Amino acid sequence: MIFNAAMETWRFGEEIASFEAVVPPLVNQISEGDYLNPGIVDALVITEASSTNIGFVPLFMDYFDYNPFLNEKQIFTLSFPYQNGSPLPKGQIRAESSGMFRNVRTLFSPGVSEGSSEEESDRIQFLDEIPKDAAVRVIYRPSHEKDPRMIVHLRYDAAVKEFTREYLGEMETLSKNSFGVSVTEVRFEYFSNTNDQILPESADGFLSDSEKQQITAAKILVVGKKAATEKTLVQFINMRNLGLAATGIVLEEGMELTIPSSSDIRSLAIVNLTRIQGDSALAFEIESPMGETWLAHLNFGLVDEKPTLIDYTVEYPAGKTVLKQTVFLPVSRGFDMLTFDGTGKYDYDDDGADDIVLFEDSPVTFRVTEMSIGGAALQVRP
Repeated sequence: MIFNAAMETWRFGEEIASFEAVVPPLVNQISEGDYLNPGIVDALVITEASSTNIGFVPLFMDYFDYNPFLNEKQIFTLSFPYQNGSPLPKGQIRAESSGMFRNVRTLFSPGVSEGSSEEESDRIQFLDEIPKDAAVRVIYRPSHEKDPRMIVHLRYDAAVKEFTREYLGEMETLSKNSFGVSVTEVRFEYFSNTNDQILPESADGFLSDSEKQQITAAKILVVGKKAATEKTLVQFINMRNLGLAATGIVLEEGMELTIPSSSDIRSLAIVNLTRIQGDSALAFEIESPMGETWLAHLNFGLVDEKPTLIDYTVEYPAGKTVLKQTVFLPVSRGFDMLTFDGTGKYDYDDDGADDIVLFEDSPVTFRVTEMSIGGAALQVRP
């Protein structure tokens, strides 16, 4: 009896040790990733989401070998296409004597538009001198639409009890181990910035585009089993680059998303305007639950070969022009929907008693109705 009790204690301890050697590292790979592979905490956009699958796009770090004799102009070609509408690529260098990368001044040159007979890749020129033997890297958001390999796919297959990761064209089984632990369940749950769980409305169990836009956090549940011992590990992860508090939601024509009301908004602006060549436009509308509509139409062009916001028109309600301004502003200024109107009457936020435009009921819908520029993003902060 003493021997059997000792063996049972040893067996249970060995199974717990095996569990600890497999499940916590698996959860950490999902949440934080490793040196070569990002985790979901670094997601910039969610491309698919269900209880057993998640796809996301992280930042990409391009590393370059620099030879001052072969690259006198310090121009580097990005390995993957840049996502139009995202923040411009950031150039960094690390001197041989330093352990830290530092930001440097750069000039980004997007490649020729798709379909051109002279299509080129995106390039970045370092304007600060690169020291000899320095490490060079560029950080940017890649376009998963032009290159789907930029999506990190995490999937659990319940039929074979395998959890896999696919990234940059490579597939690996993260649940595989030499400890005899079977991963019997992996489940994802998704939450908004108000900590409300986001449940799919579709029958296939995948979140829609509008539902994915609301995600700011996820809960991971992993169940591991060895012999008669089964344990569950749960971790809650805040995705710091997602949701309304992020640097910007990349816009596409026809896109719809929910924004806070006029009294609950802190920031609402069009930013990261890119690939403006000649006459082009961006139009969007904001609609209340009662059908009340505010519409803005921005016209762009080139002034001294520099992308410029030429003028804008505001309609309230749609079809009735209440404001038209010629501004000739560099696109780097963006378009702030809370401050463009000097009187405060026709901008989006609640400025006081003189406001004419107020969206007080929720949910308020932001919709892109026209987009002939290459890229832009919506910055929203409740």
